[in-house]
Amino acid sequence: MTKAGTATYDVSDSTDGSTDEGDLDLKLQGGDADRIPAAGDFVLGSGGSYTHQTQLTNDGSIGGESISLGVSTVTSDEGTTESGESNTSTADGGELDDELQFRASLERDGTLLGYFFGSSSSLASYSTVATQPDQTMQLSPPLGSTPVDFVFELEYPTGSTAAYGDRLAFDLDLTLNSRVSPAGWSDVDTTRVSLQAGGGQTSDPTITTLTQQEYNSITMEQAFIAQGLGGGHGSGVTEHRLGPTVNNPKNRANKDWQNNETRPFTLTYDPQSNIATYSNQGVSDLTYAPPDTGPYTDLLLDAIAPASATTQLNNIRFNGKQLGRDIQVTNGGSAIRVSNVSLEEGFTLRGNARMQWSKNKPSQDTQYYRLRVGRVTSSSSTTGSNSVENSPQSLVFGTRNGPYIVR
Repeated sequence: MTKAGTATYDVSDSTDGSTDEGDLDLKLQGGDADRIPAAGDFVLGSGGSYTHQTQLTNDGSIGGESISLGVSTVTSDEGTTESGESNTSTADGGELDDELQFRASLERDGTLLGYFFGSSSSLASYSTVATQPDQTMQLSPPLGSTPVDFVFELEYPTGSTAAYGDRLAFDLDLTLNSRVSPAGWSDVDTTRVSLQAGGGQTSDPTITTLTQQEYNSITMEQAFIAQGLGGGHGSGVTEHRLGPTVNNPKNRANKDWQNNETRPFTLTYDPQSNIATYSNQGVSDLTYAPPDTGPYTDLLLDAIAPASATTQLNNIRFNGKQLGRDIQVTNGGSAIRVSNVSLEEGFTLRGNARMQWSKNKPSQDTQYYRLRVGRVTSSSSTTGSNSVENSPQSLVFGTRNGPYIVR
C-alpha cells in the first residue's frame, strides 16, 4: 500500500492467529511535503549552482529499510524572453530542462551513503534523470527517528544563455519502504522545485528596515537611482526619473499621481547589456547605462511624505521573492536596505506605490519614493539592528559562488 502522509499496515497470520500492525511516516523537515522556494521561482544564472539539504525522519512505528527517489517534470516552458536569450522558440518548450545538471544523494551524520543520480565526479543531465525509473538506496540501520539527509544539487552551465527566462518545475518523489509483508509498504512525500534561468544572486539578502535618521547616516557610492514623485499641481515637474542622480537624471517622464492612487513600479538591471530600466504604470520605460558596473552590494528604498499625506510601498518583490517588509510613512520618512547581494549580476525589483493626501496636494519634492543602487561605504552604528536574513526557502540563488548548503 502506498499513501501520501502515513502508510499503515495490518497483517494477520491465519495459521497461528497472530496479527502484526504498524505504520511508516516519512517526514521532510518535519512535514509531509516541501516546496523550493516556498512561493514563486528561484533564479539560477549562467555558471550558477545550488545545493539543498533536507532532513528525513520516520515518525512511524517501524523502520524504513530503503528510500527511493523519482524525478518528474511538472512544466518546462519558455517563460519570459530575457535579454541575451539565444533560443526563444516555443516549438520544444523551454531549454532549461535540456541544459540543467542534477545530482542527488543521501548522507548520515555527514557521511555519504550513496548517489541516486550522478556520481562523486559528475552531475547527470536533468533531461536524462527525468526519464529514468526510481532509484532505490538501502538503509542500514533502518530509518527511524534518527535522521538521514537528502541532498540535491543543480548546475546551469557557464556561458550558456539559451534558456534565459525559461522556467522549469519538477517533483522529487521520495518513497520510504519497508518489507513487512510480501507486498511491502511505502510512504511517499514530494518536494517540488521551481526555478528559472537568468541573472541571479550568490547569497541570502539581508533585509533591514531603517528610520529616516538611520537612512540619512548612510554614505553610498551610488551607481544609479530611480524616483517616483507625487507631482506638483500640474506644474510640469518630471515625476519619474532615472540616472546617476535625481537632480541630473539620464531620462525623465511626466505623470502626476492621483489622490490615493496605487501604481506598480519595476526597477531592473541587465548585466549583459549594462542597462538599468525603471518603469511605472502609464509611464514609458526609462533606461540608463551606468558607467560604474559594480560591484553593487546594496539596494535602498526610501519613502517620504509630509503632514496630512501618506506614501506607501508594498508587495515589494526582489527577484520574484517577497521582501516581507513594507513602507508606510506620514509626516516623515522610512527606508529599507537590501544588502549582502551582488546586484551587478542582474536583478528585478517590483512593488506597488501609493500616494494619498487628505488636504491639498503636497507641493513639489515633498512626497516621493526613491530606489538607489550602489555600495554602502558607511552607516551609523545602530543601522542594521533590526535586520533579518530571508528564509532559505524563499531566496534567489545565483552565479558566482560555488555550491553551498541551505539548511
